[in-house]
Amino acid sequence: MKRVAADQKGEAQTMGQRTPTLIDLSDCISNDTSNFEPNPHHITYVSHAEAYGMVARYGLRPEFFAPGHAWAVENLTLSTHSGTHVDAPYHYAPTSGGAPARTIDQLPLAWFYSDSVLLDVRSKPAGDGISAEDVRRELARIGYTLKPLDIVLVWTGTSAHFHEKGYDQMHAGLRADATRWLVEAGVKVIGIDAWGLDRPFTVMAQEAAAGHPERARILPDREAGAPGAAAAPVRLPRRVLPLQHPRCQCRLDARSGDFRGVSGLRPSTSLNVRKGVSTLKWL
Repeated sequence: MKRVAADQKGEAQTMGQRTPTLIDLSDCISNDTSNFEPNPHHITYVSHAEAYGMVARYGLRPEFFAPGHAWAVENLTLSTHSGTHVDAPYHYAPTSGGAPARTIDQLPLAWFYSDSVLLDVRSKPAGDGISAEDVRRELARIGYTLKPLDIVLVWTGTSAHFHEKGYDQMHAGLRADATRWLVEAGVKVIGIDAWGLDRPFTVMAQEAAAGHPERARILPDREAGAPGAAAAPVRLPRRVLPLQHPRCQCRLDARSGDFRGVSGLRPSTSLNVRKGVSTLKWL
């Protein structure tokens, strides 16, 4: 499906008799969003005029173009975990369940195109843990029962601070018991509007150093979902988020992650959407 959303509000596209709206959930990285990344990204912008030197190799001369208008291009230095992306099981460990952990290119595409449910946990402060009980309580509040392959979107509210210094320390994150509970319910993809799926590293490192009983292994919150799920840090709009559809912008072979442009599909008012949960089947 073609993405048509130009901003967070989205634009309508007619599909037969139905008019859904595609919503862009991806964060836009820039040189201003690099300082909090362990693997900083950098963008070099090549202007139309500067590109003349690049095209000379093809025998193209400036007079072949409109004045000042060769093509612009951006050169990027970044990791596969910059901005909006998907973590494959291989990101967390080389093995999973006694077998080689799957890389991003080995994950079924069907995992990333399914019904989704939005869990509002904005009441959780930065550094706090989102437990399995928190997840069950929110599902009960909106009256929804998870089914296999549902995409769970965790709404912390942190994405509003994406361009601020220290963004990687501002979010609440899933605890190990919540991740395990979701995976056992058949969930394969979990999205969050924050730097990471789990709590900030500083919080978990302090607990590990203090001999916290849940820290017998290093970072169990991160490892809990590794055998059977993919994590997708995304930006969540403030209101409608029925569906999520990640699409691959740049597919890499056998790597720990991949770039993803993530979109949400909002159905027309004639379709049944209740309590923030979509039950669309026509996709």
